[in-house]
Amino acid sequence: MATLKDAMVAYLLVIFLINLSNNLPSAYWAIYLSETGLTLYEIGILQALYFLSVAFLDFPTGNIADKFGRRLSGAIGSMLYGLSLIIVSVTRQFSIFIFASFLGGLGTALVSGSYEAWVTDEFKARNEFNKLKQVFSFGRSLGTCAAVFAGIISSILALSKTSLPIAMGGLVGILAGIVSIILMKENYGERRGSFIRLFILNIKRFFYSKEIMFFTLANLGLNSSIVFFFISWQILLTSRGYPSEFLGALYSVLVIAMTLGSMLSAFLMKKISDYRLLAITSVGLGACFMAIMGTFDSVVMSVFVMIAFELTLGLQTPVLIFWRNTLIPSSSRASILSGMSTIISLSNAVMLIVLGKTTRILGVDGTYLVMSFLYAVSFVSFLVIAKRITGSSNYEAL
Repeated sequence: MATLKDAMVAYLLVIFLINLSNNLPSAYWAIYLSETGLTLYEIGILQALYFLSVAFLDFPTGNIADKFGRRLSGAIGSMLYGLSLIIVSVTRQFSIFIFASFLGGLGTALVSGSYEAWVTDEFKARNEFNKLKQVFSFGRSLGTCAAVFAGIISSILALSKTSLPIAMGGLVGILAGIVSIILMKENYGERRGSFIRLFILNIKRFFYSKEIMFFTLANLGLNSSIVFFFISWQILLTSRGYPSEFLGALYSVLVIAMTLGSMLSAFLMKKISDYRLLAITSVGLGACFMAIMGTFDSVVMSVFVMIAFELTLGLQTPVLIFWRNTLIPSSSRASILSGMSTIISLSNAVMLIVLGKTTRILGVDGTYLVMSFLYAVSFVSFLVIAKRITGSSNYEAL
């Protein structure tokens, strides 16, 4: 058996590469697709197709990860996602964009939950579950460091072509899959019985758990707002007069803010007895910042509020990851994480279409006010969960 340090290093390196792959295209994704002739609504449609692919494939692929290996599932998924980015970078045909969205969704579904389940059970097998708070926080910080690096690289590459950051993201995604195969030792969930029997069993475990279902539903408004923010912030800022050539530099600043939030999250989780309070507070602040972005059209204020918003994302994400893992049994961890992702992806697909339509009626500014309302709904939902569900100490369920 590999040491705990070996498992942690392997996980963090793969997470770094995956985040580098995901973030290299981010600053220029909407700009590149706009250059191909797509409208923001059509870009939203592609993102919705991506999330629908994730939604329909996520739970089955989570079961595949538990039965056949989490490392294998994550590695194949990383490579397929990388291939989808390369395809996007070399075409301007909408039909091929659709295929790439499906391929990227399949890759994401295979990755979803696999590495998180892998590292959680590596630590749990060594009776070090509580150390995961710091691992997830450090992983988030390392991931956002990768995003800073990605912002710098993408700015340089985009000087030649805006498609180059997307292609580079694809190559790094393929590399992440190769590295995970080399460094990670395989682990599994429940393997006894046929795939169909385990698939049905995990569906029952997911839908019969009120704790897991309530937590998943509470994430819906939060996640759909964050996803729409990621595909629209560049367009919002440039419409207010921000120079497009500096988007890559600002993207690096935004992810630095998220990194600082993740580091602060790790520190505060050691100091605060009920870590859930940190998640709830940061979600509430995020709702406020989203409303301010939609209300004031000053480009300077928009930039500073976006930085503050990214700080709250860094604060809340590691806590929410740890919180959900206290609710999930080891035998079905990848499957249930994928089940949660399925429902969230379906919601994201629907809400991206709705929010895309909303931009035609209310404009991008008005849509941000709608997003702040969705964020606030999640804030209230987490308050209710923290009050009624005592999942933070329910380690016997793991």
